[in-house]
Amino acid sequence: MPRRFAFIATLLALVAGTYAAATAQTMPAVAGGGSERVLHAFTGAPDGAIPFAGAPVLEGAGNLYGTTPLGGTGSCFYRQRNLGCGTVFELTPARNGRSVEHILYSFKNFADGMQPYGTLTLGAGGRIYGVTAAGGVRGQGCVPPYFGLLGCGTAFELTPHAGGTWTKRTLHVFTGGSDGGLPESDLVADAAGNLYGALYCGGGRDSCYGEDDLGGAFFELQRARGGAWHVAILHAFTAKSGECCPLGDLTPDGAGNIYGTTAFSAYEMRPTPHSSRWSERELFRFGPFAGGWYPQGGLALDAAGNLYGTTYDGGDVSCTQAEGCGVVFELTPPSSGSEWSETVLHAFTGKRDGALPYTAGLAIDSAGRLYGTTSNGGDPSCNNGGGCGIVFMLEPSGSTWRERVLHVFEDDATDGGMPTSAVVRDGEGHLYGTTSYGGPAGPYAGGTVFRLMVPAPSSS
Repeated sequence: MPRRFAFIATLLALVAGTYAAATAQTMPAVAGGGSERVLHAFTGAPDGAIPFAGAPVLEGAGNLYGTTPLGGTGSCFYRQRNLGCGTVFELTPARNGRSVEHILYSFKNFADGMQPYGTLTLGAGGRIYGVTAAGGVRGQGCVPPYFGLLGCGTAFELTPHAGGTWTKRTLHVFTGGSDGGLPESDLVADAAGNLYGALYCGGGRDSCYGEDDLGGAFFELQRARGGAWHVAILHAFTAKSGECCPLGDLTPDGAGNIYGTTAFSAYEMRPTPHSSRWSERELFRFGPFAGGWYPQGGLALDAAGNLYGTTYDGGDVSCTQAEGCGVVFELTPPSSGSEWSETVLHAFTGKRDGALPYTAGLAIDSAGRLYGTTSNGGDPSCNNGGGCGIVFMLEPSGSTWRERVLHVFEDDATDGGMPTSAVVRDGEGHLYGTTSYGGPAGPYAGGTVFRLMVPAPSSS
């Protein structure tokens, strides 16, 4: 089973009450380097549950926007239990240092969309754009059918109105065939208001209905006359070519190019001047083991044009995880030739330094420091020895990079556990993110939104 499907199975089983925590190598407990505050703890209904993908979006007034794939007031059933269909939420600052949550939209049922996924996009007029990874139509789901999910996902728009109300519009329902399915990236907007995204499966000759025939695609949602939207597949990936299954958020540069990852590679989509055509170029294919394997998060871009990201597998062969604990990597443009070069900046060991960055991706500051999360590692007393994850910073130190653990999650009443999403920085350098589980309700509860006060970087 592909890793993406395996995580969904774990997620659904957890909420249905059948979760068994993973185990990993015993490691010494460590103290976090920053001061963490839980801004909101999710409870399931009506406010959502288990935020596990993308990153919170921070706007100028200090409000945070995000999604939860489950919870809310909708009716989406798994094993005869209503898990909810997911929510879009806003957190506004409160005087007590916490935040007040507002549910902007709660998905109603499978036909309306289920499992909003990835980072939201804030558009003109206060509109919000996003995707759901499931739902939209009634029929076989794009994930293995024993999950019991219906539909291959949707793209949606939320519009604000006076009085604080919002309306939702479905821009496209994906079928899992030639138009693809399982949208799992954010939506990148261009100057004309068109939207670009990536689909985990389908979109060409491959479909979404077989685990070995997944494909995936890069697509455009074009504004048409009369307010309609039209989907155009700009590039179809194929499992046979080894460029299958785009994952994680997309990264635009200042020239109109867009960067992303598949399960095995990093790629660039480049528009053709004075044309509607786009060209795809594979920048780097991951492997062997030591260089990391299975990138799942978005890429960070620095001013020199280098790309940074994480892999979920590979790296340190001594890590007790079956396929490694993952790495942080840098991809450097070639001086000649076509393929970029990779440098492993850090290989996670599964101990105090963390393990298994899931869909997280990285944030980067003006000094080139990198910030991210791992879903496991940290404190061996948490998660039956597997650890509940960390927030980390990587900073250049001469010709090498040094990891600094900023926070270790404990999954207790004052914390969350197992962060699988990326973090975002505000103007003062504070980090905001989510944990998949935990909060005041206890271990493996509905997850949290947190803020981390980052200490000053070391001078050496």
